[in-house]
Amino acid sequence: MKRRGSALWSAVLMAGATCISVGRTSVAGAASPRPNIIVVVTDDQRYDQRWTMPTVTNRVAALGMTAARAFVSNPLCAPSRATLLTGRYSHGTGMYTNGDGTAPGGFPSLRDGSTIATWLHAGGYRTGLFGKYINHYERPAYVPPGWDRWAALAEANSVYYDYTLSIDGRARRFGHTARDYLTDTIKRYAAAFIRNADKRPFFAWIGTPAPHGPNISPPRYSDLFQQLHHAHHPNYNEADVRDKPRYIRTLERLDPRDDAAMDAIWRKGARSLLAVDDLVERLLDVLRATGELDNTLFVFMSDNGHSIGEHRWRYKNDPHEETIRIPMIFRWPAVIRPGSTSGAIVANIDLAPTLAEAAGVPAPHVDGVSLLPLFRGREPPHERLLLEHSHYGAPMDPPSYCGVRTPRWLFVHYATGEEELYALGRDPYELRNLRKVDGYQDVARRLRSRTRSLCDPRPPGLPKF
Repeated sequence: MKRRGSALWSAVLMAGATCISVGRTSVAGAASPRPNIIVVVTDDQRYDQRWTMPTVTNRVAALGMTAARAFVSNPLCAPSRATLLTGRYSHGTGMYTNGDGTAPGGFPSLRDGSTIATWLHAGGYRTGLFGKYINHYERPAYVPPGWDRWAALAEANSVYYDYTLSIDGRARRFGHTARDYLTDTIKRYAAAFIRNADKRPFFAWIGTPAPHGPNISPPRYSDLFQQLHHAHHPNYNEADVRDKPRYIRTLERLDPRDDAAMDAIWRKGARSLLAVDDLVERLLDVLRATGELDNTLFVFMSDNGHSIGEHRWRYKNDPHEETIRIPMIFRWPAVIRPGSTSGAIVANIDLAPTLAEAAGVPAPHVDGVSLLPLFRGREPPHERLLLEHSHYGAPMDPPSYCGVRTPRWLFVHYATGEEELYALGRDPYELRNLRKVDGYQDVARRLRSRTRSLCDPRPPGLPKF
């Protein structure tokens, strides 16, 4: 494996560039109508946090389609992962939280009898999951239905060392050596699964811990980005929050120590994502070696974003751009034009139905739609996306809310009765709340009505509005 520790590499990456040329992938011959499918899901990766990943940029995005407006409907790990597996909103899965403390949610609340794994397995796919499944999966003897190969993190949340994996229902403990680094362990298991695939098409789900806190990087990258600073958007440490809901207004402005902490999070996240980029590189190399690269639908995405000081906020759960917007890239040479970008609204609800249609299997009871028409340059899938959240009492936790994200607007209604409205074309960083500004009442009324119709049933804690 090449080490990316040179001064040149560090300088190039910090400039936001890449140094690997884009090659041409042959797509000669007709592809099988049933592609292999690989999904790589990072943890808490923001939409603007892909610059540190040259393989994803040059071997996935440059040869596939980037969804520039990809979102999650509930920006929290376990609810989003439940949606990814089922194609249903949180009000359909019944999961609104991670299940931390006394709050219901996470693995104990997951109804796993009908997921993309069971659909593909019933359709003849060989299936495997490697890495993070869902928060509070802590029963290593239990292998959910639909999975032929199972190497899942049996911990409350993402970790990097000193963890337990469930290997096909048997607990295996890993320690703190360089080889135990979780992203690299996942890489080995997933690569072996792909390399040893039989004549059936395969489906591999890979959940990496990065860049979720504590953002630990492998030793080979620990010396990179020492002077890197978080690239502040205009809404970073927002000065005037008088038009924001109370949970934002009560936050104090960040001080120099907070700035240093935000920079550290950004640096550590960048390092940890380099290991994910290594994982993607290894999987692509194995696919090429086995002759399956061009007949594989490869998806790279995150489960949600994360605020790093925007609007003074330092977590997720809120409905603003940094937490709901994610990287989402599809590579499938038989169908997708290389280097294409879509500005259509797509979401985590769309993943499961997309994979199901690609595999030719039913996707029952989904809220999302297949993106295959979008891959072929046809109609956009959504005019609007529902946002929903249920307050569960964490220190950084907004009131329960529902809202809609459209190509032009963000509208949110909170349990407190407060509302937000932003004209995203003119105000992409959501600095000016237009909810009480003259001339925007009709827009707010229309979007409130759309929110009501989509937000059914409402999240726990959100009164009728």
